[in-house]
Amino acid sequence: MGEDERPYDAREALMREDTAGPRSEWKTPSLVMELVDALKNRFNGDREHEDAAHRFFKASHELTKRGMDADSLVRYGMRQEVLAPLLASLVISYVLPADKRDAALTSNHLDLSGWQPLMKILPAPADERPDPGRLAEIAIEMTGTVLASFDHWIAHSSLTALFALKAPGDDHFGGERSDDMDQTLCDDYRWLVERYSETFLREWSTTSLHREYRWIMEIEPAVFAERLLRDRRIEPLALEAEIARRAVLESMGAPDTLRHHAPLVHEMSAHAITLLHQGRRNDAAALFEFATRKWPGDPVAHNNLGFCLIPDAPERAMSHLDRASRAGYKPPATNAYNRMCCHLALEQPRLALAVANDFWTTHADQLSTPAVLWRRSGDEWVLHNVIDARKDLVMLAIEITLLEGRTEEARLWRERANQLATG
Repeated sequence: MGEDERPYDAREALMREDTAGPRSEWKTPSLVMELVDALKNRFNGDREHEDAAHRFFKASHELTKRGMDADSLVRYGMRQEVLAPLLASLVISYVLPADKRDAALTSNHLDLSGWQPLMKILPAPADERPDPGRLAEIAIEMTGTVLASFDHWIAHSSLTALFALKAPGDDHFGGERSDDMDQTLCDDYRWLVERYSETFLREWSTTSLHREYRWIMEIEPAVFAERLLRDRRIEPLALEAEIARRAVLESMGAPDTLRHHAPLVHEMSAHAITLLHQGRRNDAAALFEFATRKWPGDPVAHNNLGFCLIPDAPERAMSHLDRASRAGYKPPATNAYNRMCCHLALEQPRLALAVANDFWTTHADQLSTPAVLWRRSGDEWVLHNVIDARKDLVMLAIEITLLEGRTEEARLWRERANQLATG
C-alpha cells in the first residue's frame, strides 16, 4: 500500500500514547512528535506554556536515555520550530498597523520586546501599514538575513533557553558566524525530525528525502543507530516518486525552500485564527498575503489566504484555494470543503457538488482531519472547530443536494456519511 493510500500519521501516533503513563513505554516517533508539538504550543497561554514545558522536558529526557541526543535533536534539527513563534510575532508587528497588532501578539511568555532591538527590526510606524508591494522585501529581511544572526545563539544556548526564547544580552547574540552551525549536522537531525513528525513525504525537505533513500538503498549507513529508525517504514516506491517529482519541479526553477518555513506558517495560522474570531478578517488575510509573496509555491499559505477571504471575496479566495489544491495541499478534505464554500458563496451549488464528488473518489480513505472551518448561517459565516473535515464536507453535500431537490444524490451522500461514521 503506497503512502498516499494510507499514510503514516504522526499526529495519530502521538494521540494513541498514554499521556498519563511513563514515557519509557512510548514509541520513539511519538517522543519526537511530542517535542515538536510542545515547541509549537508553548506560547498559547499560561496553562499551555506550563504543560508544553512539562511534556518537552520529559520527552527529551527519555530520548536521551534511548541514545538519541535530545539536545542536538532540538538544537540542530528543530531550529525552525524553536524560532517560529518569535519570527511570526516579528512579522505580525511589521505587517499589522499598531492599533491592530496588540491583541494578535498577546503572550505572557514570549519576550518580543527584548528581541526587537537585538534583531534591529522595530514595528512599523503607528500610522503606517506596509505597502503590499513591499511585503516580499520585508519577508526577505525578516526571514532571510535575520535567521543567520541566530546561529551563534542557537549553537551555544541551553535547551531551557531555546525552549523559553528569552532574549539574551547583546554580547551573547548577533554576528553572522558561519562556523557556529554545521549544515551537515543540521541536515542529519532534520531528517530524523521529519521522518517522525511529518506525515506526508511532500512535507520533507529534499535533503531528508535523499538521506532516507541512501539509507534504504544501503548506499550509506544511517548516521543514527538502526534501532532508532525502525518505528516507521517508508515505502521505497513512494520515496522514489517524491524524489522524482521534486527533481522535475526544481528543474523548472522551483527552489527547495517550502518546508523550511512550515513552522512559521503554522504560527501565523494560529495568530490568524485569533484575528478571525475577533472579526478582523482583513488583518488575518494580510498575514497570508505576506506568506504568499514570500513563498509563492507554498500550498498552505495559499489555502489559508483563501480561507480568510471566503466570506468577503470568494472569487479571489477560489483562485488561492485552487492553487493550493494543484500544489498538493494536505489534508485534501480541508481544501475541498473550503472550495465548496466558495462555490456556495458564488451561487454555484453544482460546482460545489463536483468538488465534493472529486474528493470522495480520490481521497475518501484519508485519515480523519481536524480543522477550523467556516459554516454559513443565513448571511453570516461562522467559524467552527471540527473533529473531521471529511464529515463536514459530506454533510454540506447532503445539504446542497436537498436544497437542489436532488433526492437520489442526497441518498448517496447519506450512505457516504454512514461509511465515515462506521469506518
